[in-house]
Amino acid sequence: MKKILITLRHPGPVQAIVAVLPCLVKQYEVTIIATDTGLSTLIMRFGEEIERVRVFYLYQNQWKIHSNQCEDWKNADTLEFDYKAPKLDHLRDKLAELILAVQPDVVLRTTPAIKIGIDEIIVEVCNRISSDIRCLCYQEDYGCGIALERMQNPIAVVDIHAKQILKKASIKSVIVGCLGQSIYKKYKPYCVARSLARRELGIQDDECVILYSIGASISFELELEHFTAMLNRIDKHKIYYKFHPRNTDTQRKMIQDVSKGRAIMLPNFFPYEEAISFPDFILSIASALNQDSLQYQVECNEDELHTISVYTQGEISSAVLLSTLGVSELPHLKEGMGSIITNEEDISDNTFDRMNVCLDALFSEVKQRFGISENERLDNLINYIEGV
Repeated sequence: MKKILITLRHPGPVQAIVAVLPCLVKQYEVTIIATDTGLSTLIMRFGEEIERVRVFYLYQNQWKIHSNQCEDWKNADTLEFDYKAPKLDHLRDKLAELILAVQPDVVLRTTPAIKIGIDEIIVEVCNRISSDIRCLCYQEDYGCGIALERMQNPIAVVDIHAKQILKKASIKSVIVGCLGQSIYKKYKPYCVARSLARRELGIQDDECVILYSIGASISFELELEHFTAMLNRIDKHKIYYKFHPRNTDTQRKMIQDVSKGRAIMLPNFFPYEEAISFPDFILSIASALNQDSLQYQVECNEDELHTISVYTQGEISSAVLLSTLGVSELPHLKEGMGSIITNEEDISDNTFDRMNVCLDALFSEVKQRFGISENERLDNLINYIEGV
């Protein structure tokens, strides 16, 4: 059985990989290296799903294998750095140590949005050790990412739009689909999650509520400016706020301070499937929650769109995208593709009142976008790994 080593340091890629683990473990001996918010998301949200694989993390400069009996992972070493940090050399040495121990046939890296860590340097470490290790990459979101141009093999991407972005950067790619979609079949049905969450939060059936979701932005100050602007423009509708796993305690306090009680903060451990199902609208610059909610509704075969994805365009939004992803606009923010796009300056209570129209056409776009079947996605992934 071939050995595959997968790197994870961000919540988005974690969901994508966990969704296909049942398929991968049937064909490969799977080992995962997880760090930072990738590690915490993997263990806290998907503890049962990872019982059949080895999950390594660095603790006090030593590699450890996760077990349910040990909680060292809560204080694991931070392995996210700025682009020229001296500590990267030490991380290269530690990765080489683990690769020599695991002896993988294939390495599959993923693509976090910010900073640099195991995903960006593992390929060069593998190449230094052996030319026989097949190094691959799955990109679960849009953007060029860091160090993708160093990949000798094509990048696995979600759709034609992702492929076109990489083509402009002279990077080869192959479409496999949104791997993370399959995860929603493990959750309770969307309508059940929505009903439970709204009851727990005390939301009436006819009450329209908005969830503001912050992304993994390099520039927290810009995100905070955007959130403040949205608060000032929305008066009638109730607003909830979901922290990003990367938000520090200081950042969380800053968000609560500018909110001044206007927005209701979701609890830290609020079930994810309920967070993406209870609101009538999810508002963000480019949060993964928008897309996750749409995928959840498609996978559960809902007959209508209950939670609507709303993105903003404007100076602040473009600045956040440029600082984080290196692009000022993304395909789904430009063309909609199942989401509603509106200018920052146009956001108001009336904006959301008007959005409850033409939902059939909107949902049709969503279904078309996420239309690749689970079996086809899995076949595409295995063919990609095998080089077919």
